Amino acid sequence: MREGEELNDVLLGFQIHNTISKGGVKLAKDKEMLGTYPPKNDPHQVDIPRTGWNEAPKGMLGRGEYKSKMRFVDDDGTCHLEFDYVLKIAKDWKNDD
Repeated sequence: MREGEELNDVLLGFQIHNTISKGGVKLAKDKEMLGTYPPKNDPHQVDIPRTGWNEAPKGMLGRGEYKSKMRFVDDDGTCHLEFDYVLKIAKDWKNDD
């Protein structure tokens, strides 16, 4: 929260920014507008993605770990939440290949 900002301020232009990379090479960068939210006591619920899912790559070259970073930002560029996650695509989960 920035100095002077109230908990009851309107959240303008709330967006998700997501990047996916494999082996240090950026493969995808997506932005999705979630909207503008007025203050209220109950939590807001948003279903994502709104535009559809990306398919996981197929075949031997598609296997491996994909590192991702997801950020929730507003129109002012303030990051409200940021986290990293890893997707692992394998042929057989028992052998972990």
